[in-house]
Amino acid sequence: MTIPYIATITTPHIVNIVTPHIVIIATPHIATIATPHVVTIVTSHIVIIATPHIATIATPHVVTIVTPHIVIIATPHIATIATPHVVTIVTSHIVIIATPHIATIATPHVVTIVTSHTVTIATPHIA
Repeated sequence: MTIPYIATITTPHIVNIVTPHIVIIATPHIATIATPHVVTIVTSHIVIIATPHIATIATPHVVTIVTPHIVIIATPHIATIATPHVVTIVTSHIVIIATPHIATIATPHVVTIVTSHTVTIATPHIA
């Protein structure tokens, strides 16, 4: 069956569908969907979604999100958030926040704050 403005190519292992606004390519192992503003790629181990302003990459163990102003990387054990002025790293035992002027490191027993002029270390028993 032929529909104006739609092209379909099918083989035993691949399906291609093309319209003026979308392209779909599917094989047994990967699917790709492309529109003027979004590209999505899906395999058994990874999902990638890309737009002009954000990219998301997801695997079973890592999720990465990238925009012009922020990068987020998350795994089961660590999360990292980076902006032009702040980097934050979070694990089950430590939080690190760094800016151009101050760095803070916090663990269950110690908090350390570092600036260009001072270093402050606080524990449950001493500050």
